[in-house]
Amino acid sequence: MIKIIQVFIIATLFFINANAQLDSVQLLEVVLIATKDVKNTFHIPNALFKIDSKQLALHQVRTSPEALLSEGCWVQKTNHGGGSVFMRGLTGNQVLLLIDGVRLNNSTYRYGPNQYLNTIDVFSLSSIEMMQGSGSILYGSDALGGTLQLRTTNLDFSDKQKIESSVLGRLASHGMERSTHADIKISNKKWVIGGGVTIRKFGDLLGGDTTGLQSPSAYNEFAFDLKSKIAITKNITLTALHQMVRQENVAVFHKVKLENFKLNQMNPQQRSLSYLKLNYKPNLNFLDRLEATVSLQNTFETRMSQKNTSSIQTDETDKIDVLGANVFGETIVNNHYKINTGIECYLDKVSSNKIEWDRIADSKIEKRGLYPNGASYTNFAAYQNHYYTQGKALFQFGMRWNNYKITLKDKDLGMIKINPSAFVYNASAQYFLHEKQQLYLHFNTGFRAPNIDDMGTLGIVDFRYELPNYELKPEYSRNLELGYKFKSKHFKLNTYLYYNHLENLITRTKQNQSINNYQVYIKENSDKAYIKGIEANASVSLTSYLNVKGAINYTYGQNISKHEPLRRIPPLYYNMQVDVLIDNFYTNLTYLGAAHQDRLAQGDKDDNRIPKGGTPAFDLFHWYIGYTWKTIEANVSVQNIFNTDYRIHGSGINGAGRHFVFSLKFNFIK
Repeated sequence: MIKIIQVFIIATLFFINANAQLDSVQLLEVVLIATKDVKNTFHIPNALFKIDSKQLALHQVRTSPEALLSEGCWVQKTNHGGGSVFMRGLTGNQVLLLIDGVRLNNSTYRYGPNQYLNTIDVFSLSSIEMMQGSGSILYGSDALGGTLQLRTTNLDFSDKQKIESSVLGRLASHGMERSTHADIKISNKKWVIGGGVTIRKFGDLLGGDTTGLQSPSAYNEFAFDLKSKIAITKNITLTALHQMVRQENVAVFHKVKLENFKLNQMNPQQRSLSYLKLNYKPNLNFLDRLEATVSLQNTFETRMSQKNTSSIQTDETDKIDVLGANVFGETIVNNHYKINTGIECYLDKVSSNKIEWDRIADSKIEKRGLYPNGASYTNFAAYQNHYYTQGKALFQFGMRWNNYKITLKDKDLGMIKINPSAFVYNASAQYFLHEKQQLYLHFNTGFRAPNIDDMGTLGIVDFRYELPNYELKPEYSRNLELGYKFKSKHFKLNTYLYYNHLENLITRTKQNQSINNYQVYIKENSDKAYIKGIEANASVSLTSYLNVKGAINYTYGQNISKHEPLRRIPPLYYNMQVDVLIDNFYTNLTYLGAAHQDRLAQGDKDDNRIPKGGTPAFDLFHWYIGYTWKTIEANVSVQNIFNTDYRIHGSGINGAGRHFVFSLKFNFIK
């Protein structure tokens, strides 16, 4: 059934391209993450951050995680083929990832840093939007720290038929990158279709002045995407998308370097997504806008490992199929009052197995996989948001109810059925002191339902051995945020103070036993904690061609239950950028810095990825230059100019040392 749905969506893409007989209309389809509505970020009572396609291109970002890192966000890298963004001290399955509004998180997303953000081809993106703080009302489970929305290529209709295409090549010094990307877009008044192909080869990562080559860290990547939009009637558009990313030989460097592994890699690491999205603008009294989406997502991952002292190679394979559907409606009651309503449902099916292969005897034994094979995870939710404007004030209130049905078959305990639910709400008051400045107070509650990775994991994960626990309950957060925004023609300033109280945290608890020389852990709802901090960013246009911007983030996390710091809390970090744009010439100098992080939980001290005494401070400088001549775009950069040796706190591999990146892009329009 799943394969049939996927074939149907792909076929629809070609049907859209072939159909040229219908009336056309151009509708705004890019919606803002905080409201699911098109708005200027200044007018929304949330901490918002956006990276557009121009920034992605000029900074020559290698991957989607590194796009965020280049703009001063905190991104941990367990390995070169990974990347996990931190939002207000949280990461992994406590941060929600979306692609065009479709959940990327599934029921096997791990606690702590993971690699899934890196399975999104950065060349397929038009922008990245980040909303700090909980987004559970609109998007559901996992948004305790915030929500990251990745938007694919924009498709716009044109008055007459137009063909746009481009070819890009990129090289990094020391053999660290060889990338080729090609795309094409065909549009007219009635339909538009676009697609792209990316082929990439990443060499071993060269560290800073004292690190040298970090091997094995190389891997290969192939990506493909196809997207189309058609105007069915004057008020209805249909959008279809299919994308696939496959990465091979993705090594886990610190396992080989620190834990005596001969082989430790993911081969392959693969993800695909297909969706159909219908946008309808009926202009009825009770319904102003309607959006309906059906999606299918597949992830496939094989983890291969072998110790130097063993003849046994272990191959663990997980496959997760996720079928999703959601409907969103907007009702404008009057000039002062608006209501957004939505329902959504996601169904996960999990296949998991493990094979132990004796390379000397050439014999294989099948065993239980990391998760219970055949497990299912159903997520159903309904939510509503109310917006009321009165003079200079805006008030918002929202609520969401989520229900889960989890079915697992354990070889020892038999069939297990769990049915947790959660209810969350939020409220905000916003006041415009002046048309250029606003002050807001936002309170929201968030949750993360226990998933199959929490409950059903059995085996070696990182440097520990985990046992299942089928009695877990949802995690909850209560977040209070005070924000101030100022915006004039030449100057912008945003400041945010927040306090996030966390309860029922699912954490790993050490047991009094070991298996295969690995300490045994089990996940439990054992902890209470809080995270507080301050964020500020500003930009100033000194002249028509010179712009300066910067940001600073301070996060303090405390585990109340254990009377110690919360795990993996980033240090104080900051950035500054100077942009010069004169006609077709562009240059940028970027500074990224972080303080020493020595506030460590016991789990941090036990983590072999964190140096004894904490992660040292660092300062990085990057220089980018770009020039456009007719249809040719050339970009060159020198990154980590002073060859600083550094590591993002909690990462399993050091950052890149001084290297050069050169890219050349040819654009064709007909």
